[in-house]
Amino acid sequence: MEETENSTDIQIDLNTFGKPTVISDECALTIFRVAQEAIRNAVKHSGASQTSIILKCTSDDISFCVMDNGCGFDMKLVEKNSISHFGLLGMQERVRLVGGNLTVTSKISKGTTVSLSIPFKNAQEQVVTGLSIKE
Repeated sequence: MEETENSTDIQIDLNTFGKPTVISDECALTIFRVAQEAIRNAVKHSGASQTSIILKCTSDDISFCVMDNGCGFDMKLVEKNSISHFGLLGMQERVRLVGGNLTVTSKISKGTTVSLSIPFKNAQEQVVTGLSIKE
């Protein structure tokens, strides 16, 4: 985060809520990669001056949200041309593989929000092609 903040004009705020907990390496990597891609998209495409990151751990799930105040985009156009949006598709696939949900919302001139939620039971298990394996 510091590297991105120092090499761009985007201010990045991080807020965490809840009690830290141990999660599987796969879930930790998924959260990291989704955050990385969402921040990369904000830097590369949005013209944002501010990005906020929220990480919440509850007894039910781990949720993560990256919000920027950039230019936003037309979600309908992205859905029609999904072949050219590999970053968004990659995020969706990563989250799906760990049994979570990803939501991307954006409005022109209003910014973009990328949210993921992983049920806590999935975050503690390794999920591989539909099989749960306790670590």
